[in-house]
Amino acid sequence: MFLEPQLIAELLVLGLCTGFLAGLLGIGGGMLMVPFITFILTSKGYPAE
Repeated sequence: MFLEPQLIAELLVLGLCTGFLAGLLGIGGGMLMVPFITFILTSKGYPAE
C-alpha cells in the first residue's frame, strides 16, 4: 500500500482530532477512527475488505 502525502496528512489530522476528543470528552477513540478511516480509504479507491 503506497501512502501518499495527502493521505498521511489526513490520517494525522484524524488522529489529532480523535485524541483531543477522546481526552476532552472521554469517548473511545476507535468509535471515531474506524468509520472515518473506512471513509477515507474507500474514497481513495482502496478495497473495503
